[in-house]
Amino acid sequence: MEKKRVFGTGGELLVHQLVAQGVPYAFTNTGSAEAGFFNALLTVPGVQPILLLAESLVLSAADGYAKASRKPAFVNVHLAAGTRQGSGQLQNAYFDGTPMVVTAAMRDVGSYGDHGALVASGGFSQMGTVEDITKRRWEVWDAGGIPTVTRRAFKDALTFPTGPVYVAYASSALEATNVEGLIQAADAPHMGLVPDASVIHAIWDALLNAEKPLLVCGPDIAAAGAEDEILTLAERLGCRWPPASSTTAASPCITRTMRAPSRLSPRTGYDVVCCVGYRQNTRGNATDLRFASAGTIIGIGQDPSQLGNTFALDIAVWGNVRHTLSALNASWKDADARQPHLERRRTDVRARGRAADSQAARRGHGARDG
Repeated sequence: MEKKRVFGTGGELLVHQLVAQGVPYAFTNTGSAEAGFFNALLTVPGVQPILLLAESLVLSAADGYAKASRKPAFVNVHLAAGTRQGSGQLQNAYFDGTPMVVTAAMRDVGSYGDHGALVASGGFSQMGTVEDITKRRWEVWDAGGIPTVTRRAFKDALTFPTGPVYVAYASSALEATNVEGLIQAADAPHMGLVPDASVIHAIWDALLNAEKPLLVCGPDIAAAGAEDEILTLAERLGCRWPPASSTTAASPCITRTMRAPSRLSPRTGYDVVCCVGYRQNTRGNATDLRFASAGTIIGIGQDPSQLGNTFALDIAVWGNVRHTLSALNASWKDADARQPHLERRRTDVRARGRAADSQAARRGHGARDG
């Protein structure tokens, strides 16, 4: 991977690192404390600022960009107050595991004055405002450390389980001059390929021979680029596959030939349930213990904290979901397509898809007529 040594302001080192990382846009709501960064956007070409007038909009736009582009988003907001203002949407991004590097400037509160507008109160860290809705957090006081911490931030945001991270740069570091830095892009570590063959066989056997299987699809499928693999599996096995949450835009809802139900309901009546990249939204009561009537519950995901953390799993696989799904699809044999129970399952799902299409069309006509 290419390395280069550069000299400039702290802000220029930050922009050089973004360019090396392949970041085309900086989603931002400008502030004077971040002036060292904005000045650098004029002297180091390659990053286009996207200006929005409220931090909630900044974080929302960055979240949508990261999901649509499958690239990490870079965000810059204003001090501690701007960090707090954007924390509502940051919480949604954290729930979905959106890879995002959220940054802001910070000011020294204590060396001279200890009471300032828009900054963290004396004795408290600005990072504490987002402690429970980011994967990791850092402060940068030394301008020479800006490339290192920024590279680390992108690496952690991209590492499974993906998610937002936070960096606070001292204003004095962004504005420092004649700073030397080593610029090198970061890649996420490569995750191991597939579980043991016996585990793949157990999952495949359960799904293939189930009477009424259910696939529950979550946002980690998109994070791994595994949409084609989950659609292939669902179509071959005739599985129903509602998205795991109505807020999960990344869940695949439409296959090449069959349409999935729109909601995770009902939660009973399935003998085998396979949750893939599922991040459960707790209701804070016993309904969280889902799929109690299922004989076998399987979990495949990139975040070990989401595997068996609420309802128990009979089989749990921690790893890149795309690799595991590919291994399952490799178990398919042409003769499987002729099994009567699979054809019945596929026919049932197609029929439900057509009924859902018809119902949606009627609602659309009704809305236009009104």
